[in-house]
Amino acid sequence: MKKIINTELVLPFGMFAQIKASLFKDLSKEYVCYLLCGHTMIGNTLRLLACYIVIPDETDYVRHSQVSVKIKQEFLVSILKECERLKLSLIDIHSHPFSVENVAFSSIDDADENEKAEWFKRYLPDCYFGSIVMGINSHQSRLYLPSTQLIESSLLLRPIEIPLKTGKTAKFFDSKTHDRQLRAFSKEGQQALANATFGIVGLGGLGAGLAIGLARLGAKHFKLVDFDRAETSNLNRVDGMTKIDAQLKTFKVDIVARNLLEINPEIKCQTIKKNITKHQDWRQLRDVDVIITATDNYLSRMLLNIVSQMYLIPQVSIGTKISTKEGTLDGGHGHIYTVLPGHNQPCLLCAEIINPVEVYYEMASHASRCQAVKSGYIENFEEPSPAVAHLNGVILNLALVEIHNLFCGFKPISKHLLYSMLEQEVFTILESDRNCATCSQGGGFLDVVIW
Repeated sequence: MKKIINTELVLPFGMFAQIKASLFKDLSKEYVCYLLCGHTMIGNTLRLLACYIVIPDETDYVRHSQVSVKIKQEFLVSILKECERLKLSLIDIHSHPFSVENVAFSSIDDADENEKAEWFKRYLPDCYFGSIVMGINSHQSRLYLPSTQLIESSLLLRPIEIPLKTGKTAKFFDSKTHDRQLRAFSKEGQQALANATFGIVGLGGLGAGLAIGLARLGAKHFKLVDFDRAETSNLNRVDGMTKIDAQLKTFKVDIVARNLLEINPEIKCQTIKKNITKHQDWRQLRDVDVIITATDNYLSRMLLNIVSQMYLIPQVSIGTKISTKEGTLDGGHGHIYTVLPGHNQPCLLCAEIINPVEVYYEMASHASRCQAVKSGYIENFEEPSPAVAHLNGVILNLALVEIHNLFCGFKPISKHLLYSMLEQEVFTILESDRNCATCSQGGGFLDVVIW
């Protein structure tokens, strides 16, 4: 097992506000809530991922006053059993309503938590127990690591909220280069953008242009994923690609990486020439701060949608479609969909960005897919799809606005934008499916093999 140097807790979108609302509904009493969390190791950082919040009813308290709180034993046992059943870690959160700017654990807290930590060490040695004490405008947190002796470690709290924070140490950015942006957008947002790592999957006409746009905005850390090579038919829409790239069949990720470094030699760019549908490859996206999905198939979008929910990573999906009828243009559309993993926050499956029937047949044999085309279940997958630079340009620049807004918070979030090329209109669409198999229960579960 890797040595744990840093620890952090990621909260789904909206959960931090839910926690505060439940803990400070009555300032004359201390309140408690519990987070059941999955966990993953990223380098030497242990990242806890909140799956569920459990808020006790008034009848579940033995007592609670402004200076003390005690939960009924049977209620606490039920939570511990659920942790054991699902192999999840536990974060115990309680309030100190008398504390405002500075809050600290009490000796009573210490004794109570030592008992729970010992239980985890004995019965769930591969999981973790931690605690947070919250004041009105402050909090303190800690995590007990399993070992022969209890070790107390600080726990970095990272709620998904707008503007996004990466939890990474601030780094210098070139204020001269971004002078015109800083006259309108926040310095803090610019710093967060420079610290963030963007995982861009699909480096065709959309992904390549978006990567270049992000570099000009000030992004400095990229993971580029695409196993495809350049060909002559890409020249009409892939930014930065040359005729020589087509002749040499250069990997698309290498073309984009080259262009990013020409914009800013300080950019850190990891290229992954792999098929993202394989387990060992998509795991490399666990440490990114935003996933950008710009792929040309439903299977990869389904997988990235699951990864976004499972590891609580915000995702921006972009795509275009040009339709023809009897050889002439019939319509052109594009979508930008922003996913902030959280309870009752719609995902790509809810929004019908992903077609489950297409996903099924993309995993099927070639013969089965051909039969499905003949039967009208899916579109002809062997026929190249139409594509044009100006439609891609509109979509990727609308996406840049949404990504910039994630870090600077200069407007309300547009969860789903749909652009019509022929009507030259942009529509905002909102939808959610509380019964969605992917997002209705929230993310944050332990590492699993999806397929």
